Amino acid sequence: NLQNSNPSSSSNPSSSSNPSSSSNPSSAPIQAPKPSFSSTSNLSSNPSSNPSFSSTSNLKSWCASGSEKVDKVGKVKSFSQYRKLKGSEWKKKVKGKEKDKADDVIIFIGLLQWRQLDRKLKPARGKRIALRVSNEAPYAELCAQALLKWKAYQSNIYDEEKEYSLVFEDGNEALFLPGTKEFFTLKRYKEETGKDYKRIVLYLCTKSDISRSEDFEDDDEDDDGDDDGDDDSNDRCAEHSRKRARSQILNDEKVAMELQSQFNNETDDNINIFSDNLPLPIQSENIVGGQLDETDCLNEVQNDPASTGVEARIYESTAEIVERLEAQVDHSSQFYIVIRRGSTLQRKLMIWKRQLAKKESPKQKVMVSFAGEMGIDSGALAKEFFTSTIYDIGKTIFPNGSPVSSMLNVHNGVFYTCGQIVAASLAQGGPPPCFMDKCVYDMLVDQDVDLNALREEEHLTSHEQALIADIRRDPIAVTDRILEHGYTGAIDILHVEDIVGTVMISIVSKRLLYLNEFRNGLNLYDLPAFLKSSANLCKDLFVIGRNKIVDANFVVSCMMPCYSETGSSRRAVEEMMVDNFQDLLISLEDEHVTGYTEALAWDDGADSIGNHEDDTAERELLQAPDLTPGGVFGWITGQKHVPLTGEKIQMIINFDHECMVRNENHKICFPIVGACGRTITLPVAHMRESEHFKHVFMLGYCKGQAAANR
Repeated sequence: NLQNSNPSSSSNPSSSSNPSSSSNPSSAPIQAPKPSFSSTSNLSSNPSSNPSFSSTSNLKSWCASGSEKVDKVGKVKSFSQYRKLKGSEWKKKVKGKEKDKADDVIIFIGLLQWRQLDRKLKPARGKRIALRVSNEAPYAELCAQALLKWKAYQSNIYDEEKEYSLVFEDGNEALFLPGTKEFFTLKRYKEETGKDYKRIVLYLCTKSDISRSEDFEDDDEDDDGDDDGDDDSNDRCAEHSRKRARSQILNDEKVAMELQSQFNNETDDNINIFSDNLPLPIQSENIVGGQLDETDCLNEVQNDPASTGVEARIYESTAEIVERLEAQVDHSSQFYIVIRRGSTLQRKLMIWKRQLAKKESPKQKVMVSFAGEMGIDSGALAKEFFTSTIYDIGKTIFPNGSPVSSMLNVHNGVFYTCGQIVAASLAQGGPPPCFMDKCVYDMLVDQDVDLNALREEEHLTSHEQALIADIRRDPIAVTDRILEHGYTGAIDILHVEDIVGTVMISIVSKRLLYLNEFRNGLNLYDLPAFLKSSANLCKDLFVIGRNKIVDANFVVSCMMPCYSETGSSRRAVEEMMVDNFQDLLISLEDEHVTGYTEALAWDDGADSIGNHEDDTAERELLQAPDLTPGGVFGWITGQKHVPLTGEKIQMIINFDHECMVRNENHKICFPIVGACGRTITLPVAHMRESEHFKHVFMLGYCKGQAAANR
């Protein structure tokens, strides 16, 4: 009960509001004024009767405002708070502004060139590149970065032999700010010119062009000075002439020294490259009546590298040699051959020589037409001809890596014609003749062999070494072979070394004769000169096992499928068919796969030659396809070898989804191949499944070797 706890307050409710008590603040602490009411019941029953507030909410707000006033008046900061506040204010006043950091900005770099017609330096039109660089970068760093960027993006107009400077548009070097001795920076240049960084353009200029511009300005000043008076005009002209004469002399001396140095270097290179090929001095006994012996003159011409027409240079790769051979092909005319597919090597050589008799040259573009087929040669048919012919030459003329021992082939010009075909194959996109043993190739390159110092390991093939081993084991058992090589002595174990020496001399001497004929055929494209100067590189073109094999991975890497839109149902089917194609190539490489045979095409028209005794046997032959990844690659592209020049071949794969729409009643259709365009079109409806793909593809491949059936 409020009344019982404080009776004085109830008896004098207005005592707290006495003005005399509140007039002296020092007599009592500051307190919030208290409301006057007689009892709690009166407050709760009739709060509006109190004159100070009308409700309980007013009472609470009034008390809160009073307490806030007390806190605000009585709040005092501590020493630590005051020190912290003043310290932060002091730091703001005494702390200096941070230096501006260097930023990367973008400017533009151009090229300033001397124009003789305008007699001044002018910017090259359309030749600007953006350069990101620090705005505090010094001149040396800015010039170096500009040169690197220019060399990377404008290499066609960049001369590494000349020195460049970074200049303003007026040609003055950007070492200092214009008109001052302050070192140049982009930041200061921007402040002075008021341009944005992206509008700043600096120029690269060769020092020779800068000096030429300065010389021209000096000449103009001299010319202007001549008009000042007539008294010293002659002296000025004489001095100017002397300056020009001295400058011309210095330039002439500089050019002469450069030419002499270049001549000395070229002479040293030629001596180093062809020191082994220099002709021997002509002996006096070969000169009769002031005339040189014809044999010595011929040897001198053959040994002279300049007489071959081949540049005296060192090649770095096989591709460079092949490109040099391709440059010798005459594309303005054709060396046209009509032959039946699957003809023997003897017929191919006969038709080749027949075209030579017509005064046509194999240095012309070789064009091939297979009799009985409707294919038009755009390069693929000629490559097919070279592929089959080079294979036959290696199998028939160079069995076991060495030329076959046949004097008839020398008499009929077989070795010579084979050399021409090999040279034309290398020059016109055919396969390399990798059918020689290493020792045979060494003799092809250098025919200077001492017959009295032969060694089995160095001069004989493995097949010939086996013959020598049989002779050492039992010479009587191989008497016929010994007599074939011209041995006329006793054949027994006591004379085995004489027998071996005679047989080795016979083998090597005959080989040198055959290779000489073959080498004369290679001379069609100056190949002997390439063999002499780049023997190690040319090994990849002639030695067995040095050529790259076309395997399944290579064929798949050349595929360029023309897919449908991503996410479509057709796209999923096409990707599955490409996987089936790869699986088929892998099976051809890893497994023994059998196929079908095809009857050879023949046409008894005017282009056929039917006077050969084995024509009847040839007509009865069936053609068996090459069931390897290389064979499939040759069927689609026309060549079974990896390009010698490093060319990237693209084998385009198209997908035919509409074959059943065009003809609803057909049961099967086969892939369509365009060898010249290197394309193949797969019928989706018949090759969707893996087994169907293999069956249809193998049937079309084996029965469609002829160009007309593809």
